[in-house]
Amino acid sequence: MSRLTGRLGRSVSRVVIGVVTVALLGALGTSLAFAAPTSATGSSQGAGYKPPKPHITCDPRDPHLFGGCLVEFKDVADSRGNQGLDVCFTTTGRNVVFGEHRNCSTENARGRAFGVFIALQCGPATITGVETGNVHGKFRVRTASVKVDVRCGGRKPWGTSAASAT
Repeated sequence: MSRLTGRLGRSVSRVVIGVVTVALLGALGTSLAFAAPTSATGSSQGAGYKPPKPHITCDPRDPHLFGGCLVEFKDVADSRGNQGLDVCFTTTGRNVVFGEHRNCSTENARGRAFGVFIALQCGPATITGVETGNVHGKFRVRTASVKVDVRCGGRKPWGTSAASAT
């Protein structure tokens, strides 16, 4: 019976993660239309590029386990915008970031690229956005990162029982 319960728990877990992913991607589409700027965090860029540096945000800042946040990469270095440049997102641990195409998104005319962070592991995580492209005949790479704290809130992950959780 415990084997059946374990399989059922894993199946329910996968369904819940899928529903959360779809909901967050739906929220991403809505929030793109109504996106408000959020606080900037530390970032870095390749040698030879002048400020302002790109920055990345995660809203809400500290998501719950199996929840997530809207990730926004903003590069304002070029006054004409960086439309068409690719930004690829990575994160630490078992967490994931989805963009328009797998983990990458294309910047819009305002120099913004969006993704969705899905929290699959409690504790601190770092989300990094790497912008690559050919700007004015020069190849450039610019990065920005933000740290988030995935909160567990005392809840146990789906498919685990009190006896098996350590």
